Order: sequence, then C-alpha cells, then structure tokens
Amino acid sequence: MAKKNVSFSEWEERMPKVAPAEIGARLEAAREALGIETQKAFLAPVGMSQQHYSNMLAGTNVPTVYHLAAFSETYRLPMDFIVFGKLEELPYKIHDDVAARLNAANRKNTKKRRSA
Repeated sequence: MAKKNVSFSEWEERMPKVAPAEIGARLEAAREALGIETQKAFLAPVGMSQQHYSNMLAGTNVPTVYHLAAFSETYRLPMDFIVFGKLEELPYKIHDDVAARLNAANRKNTKKRRSA
C-alpha cells in the first residue's frame, strides 16, 4: 500500500511545538544538574557563543543542528530531551535533578504570569 504524501502544513500541525525558550531552560537545567558552574564553561566545548545562548534563553534563537549534536555528544543529553523535553530519555544520574529544576522554573514562570 502506497503512503500518502503529506504537505508541509499537515506535517507541521502534527509535530510537537518547539519553543526556543523551553530548549534554553532544559539546557540550563541540565547544566546545573551536571554541576557545571558557569554558562561559559558549558558552552565552550560545544562552540556556542554566550550571545547565542542568552538569546536562546530569551526565546529569540534556536540552537543549530551542529549545536544540538554537540550538546548531545559532549554531555550525553539526548536530542529528544533537548528539543522536545522527553525527560525519560535523560541519563538516570541527572534525571531527577533536571526534572526538579524544570518543575521549579515552571512554577516560578506561572507565578510571574499570574501577577502580570
């Protein structure tokens, strides 16, 4: 049986939404869980500039495919975690710590939106 060709817009509707700021929040939680003190130390091995990372945290940039691969390879962070937030893909030694940090950040952001 032949597969039906899917238009880009149909494909886009089915794909999970990816928010740049959420990618940044996941990477920041992973950095802290890994015990890496500074963003500079976290970014140097993957070749990402501090400006690009700051923009990603602010939600105005996304990581390049090169950077995704570099974060994944360097820190053993699965791309499914980085891009889509699939916590079950994380290595067990940082899983709980990252989950707790992301939950705390989500609660903090929810409080900010309610008070605004």
